[in-house]
Amino acid sequence: MQKTTISIRKFYIKNRTVPEWLIFFILITPFAFGLLIDMAGLPTFVRFTLDFALVALIGIMMARADKRIKRRLLPLILLFTVFTLFLFVSYLFTYQSVFYFIWGFRNNFRFIFAFFAFITFMDYDDAEQYLKIFDILFWVNLPICLIQFYLLGYKQDYLGGLFGTSVGCNVYLNVFLCTVCAKSLIYFLSKKEKLVSLLLKLFASFFIGALSELKFFYIEFIVILCIVTLITKFSWKKVLVIVLGLIGMVIGVSILIRIFPEYVGQFTLELLYESAASDKGYTSSGDINRLSAISTISKHLFSEKYHYFIGYGLGNCDLSSISVFNTPFYESHSDVNYNWFSHAFMYLETGYIGLILYLGLFILFFVCARKSLKDGYADVLHCQLAMTVSLLCLLFAVYNASLRTDAAYMIFFILALPFIKKGSSEESPLLD
Repeated sequence: MQKTTISIRKFYIKNRTVPEWLIFFILITPFAFGLLIDMAGLPTFVRFTLDFALVALIGIMMARADKRIKRRLLPLILLFTVFTLFLFVSYLFTYQSVFYFIWGFRNNFRFIFAFFAFITFMDYDDAEQYLKIFDILFWVNLPICLIQFYLLGYKQDYLGGLFGTSVGCNVYLNVFLCTVCAKSLIYFLSKKEKLVSLLLKLFASFFIGALSELKFFYIEFIVILCIVTLITKFSWKKVLVIVLGLIGMVIGVSILIRIFPEYVGQFTLELLYESAASDKGYTSSGDINRLSAISTISKHLFSEKYHYFIGYGLGNCDLSSISVFNTPFYESHSDVNYNWFSHAFMYLETGYIGLILYLGLFILFFVCARKSLKDGYADVLHCQLAMTVSLLCLLFAVYNASLRTDAAYMIFFILALPFIKKGSSEESPLLD
């Protein structure tokens, strides 16, 4: 079926197929759910409509299962298969409930299936269109953040802009800011975005990060700068970006300190490390902390030696927005706050083996994106953006639980870009 589009100043309105509408729903509605739930009073159950859309996409993909998978996807499929087999086998030793396992698998891996759906049903024009939509939503998000902070009094963990005002909404916001900043940096260095546009986005991001008290965002930005510097060719533009980016970051930190004076003198690497690694925990009440999570879990929560290798079993420590579905382990240990950090959660349920396989997926995403770049298979900028975000995922895993939230749909869309062939094509890049 031939795709038709209507062009409005290089912004395309296309006649979408059913799978393309489902993908649109999965990628765009998370930007609205936060406000609809927190400020319009919709039930949290509406978030599960994303699951229904994903199941429909999986069903459509299953109809194409007789076709051969592209060779460049085989390493990812192989590692994911090994990971899944490990989870099944280890669960035989930690079995509690099939429901717990299914729920845990859903919470951690629904984005992998979305990743394959993006590759199957999207082409280059679709990918570019969504990146443009993210830019538009960025500027929609800015005034909403300002209104929430200055008029409604929301701040810190309760300031999420489009992503709502409930506690932890800035987890979504952090991922969004990192994605937009990385994309703009890469596109500017390739002369596909103007300097003014880049600077406005960076300064707006630093300002929003200050209002939402996203201290770690400034560290993430330095990491983004380092990655982009290493994976792109040298140019004087790159030097300019580094200088202006660091200046903007300093301004952003200054704004944060001005809004939250209690952080004066705390923005040093030594103090930030001590805060993240403190044995007192994230809230200084003996709970889990970012850099000491593994040792804390090993010492205080694991009761048998085999737990170090396979954990308590996928799903056996999980929770739900519907409290009746919380596991007994979570009901007993929720005060430890292990669910705040993806790596801690994964280690608790799957041990060292599961955690290594899990983080290995993102390293493999980087390797595959680099190979696509080297082979000239996909768009250069798409590959560079995916390489940047794949490494950021290692930080996201330690920083918060965003890899378990709907924000991960946006992440895995970016990770799918290197598998979308350059130029428009009617043939799916996933299948021969």
